[in-house]
Amino acid sequence: RLANFQNYWYLIAYDPSAEILKTYYLKNISNLKMLYENFTANPKVEAELDKVCNEMDSVWYGGELRSCMLKVSGIARHYIERGSDTKIEVIEKDQDFDIVNFFYHHEIELFSFVKSWIPHIRIIGDDELSKKLNDELRQFLNGGQ
Repeated sequence: RLANFQNYWYLIAYDPSAEILKTYYLKNISNLKMLYENFTANPKVEAELDKVCNEMDSVWYGGELRSCMLKVSGIARHYIERGSDTKIEVIEKDQDFDIVNFFYHHEIELFSFVKSWIPHIRIIGDDELSKKLNDELRQFLNGGQ
């Protein structure tokens, strides 16, 4: 199946070797080979594709929806309070910040969102994710070392 997420096209396909659905960015697909075999659809896989494609809200679909608490302030707070992102649920409003629940399938979604709003968003309540993000940022600031 083809899918469009934020104006980028992806192929959603079943990988028989791993027995899972995967997403592939169309622009990165290369070395295609034409096979002289007829494709026979597997009804079970087709039903799974239908279900997954109707529920997908991210190219990083991984089956399980996760969430993380974030402390949001400054300009990021105003953006979130406009309600422009369906992956965010405001949990608590304080005078200086909001506490929100951010829903994601893959941590790259979470990290990308938080990075785009530094220093106005911080991960709270999940030391492991917070440390992993801090390590990524530290590595970036040190020139990738």
